[in-house]
Amino acid sequence: MGRSPHREIAELKAGRPVVHVGHGNSMTPKLHSGDRMLIAPIAEGEKLERGDIVLCTVKGSTFTHLVNGVQPNRYQIANNHGRVNGWCHESKVYGKVVRAWSAAGTIRWQLPEASKWMGQLGIE
Repeated sequence: MGRSPHREIAELKAGRPVVHVGHGNSMTPKLHSGDRMLIAPIAEGEKLERGDIVLCTVKGSTFTHLVNGVQPNRYQIANNHGRVNGWCHESKVYGKVVRAWSAAGTIRWQLPEASKWMGQLGIE
């Protein structure tokens, strides 16, 4: 889900959260095409878990997809319909989706840590 978000990746690498608009249907019903996502940077030493939704690059393609498997220093990435994209090194995982809302503003879901990042972007 998504397009080539070079600016967002640069912001996340700099430790700043971003809002990204997803495109595609690979993550329904968790995310829908056109949804806005608040993506938080990955803290040094932070370990992701199966089921986390991340912005990452796998085999040269960038996705907002699920962590489907975890091994030391790498993650298996898949969409929400069971298609596995492959494994990526932890350095290719740029951020974790902590909040998602529709284009109309309806909140789909939000993780507890989202509030930490919302204020930085002026999101209520």
